Amino acid sequence: STAPLPGAPSEAQPSAFEASALIALCPDPVVTGALSASPTEVVVSFSRPIDPASIVADGSQFTFTNGLSATAAAGNGANTVTITTSTQTGGAPYTVTDDGTVEDYLGATVGTPNNFDFTGFVTPAVVHVNELNAAIAQGCDRVELRVVSGGSMAGFELTERGTAVLTFPDFMVATN
Repeated sequence: STAPLPGAPSEAQPSAFEASALIALCPDPVVTGALSASPTEVVVSFSRPIDPASIVADGSQFTFTNGLSATAAAGNGANTVTITTSTQTGGAPYTVTDDGTVEDYLGATVGTPNNFDFTGFVTPAVVHVNELNAAIAQGCDRVELRVVSGGSMAGFELTERGTAVLTFPDFMVATN
C-alpha cells in the first residue's frame, strides 16, 4: 500500500546522518531571557538546551553592565545557565552578554541576540489576605491585605476567578 502511516508527515522531512549536516538545518541558539533570582544570582535562558560541559565554572563567558561581575556559572543541561554575581543593586538596570563560546549539544555557539536586559534583585513583599467583604456596595468588594514581610509589590496581581482585577505597580511596603 502507498498510503502514509497515521500521523506521518505528508511532505518530505530533512534528515542528516552527521552532526555537522544537522547544524546547518538548525539556527544557532540565542539568549532569550535573563532574570535576577537573588541578590547574587542571575538565570540566563537560551532558545535551546545548552551543553553544561561548555560552561566555564568561573563565569568568565558572561559580562554585565553597571559594574556587576560574574564569579561562577553552571549549566543544568536544559535551556538555562545560572550565574553567580557580585551583589546587585536592587532595581538597577543590567545587561548580561554571552561571549560566544557557550555551546548547545550540537556544538553550535550562541548567536545573535547574545545579550538580555534585566533588573537587579528586589525582595518581594509577603502579603496575606487579612479580610474580605464581598459585594459591600454596587457590586464592589473590599480586600484588606496584611504585609507579613516588607518588600516590593511590583507585579503582584489581585484576581477574581482567574481574571486579573488589579496589577500592583512598583512600590515598597513595610511589615505590618
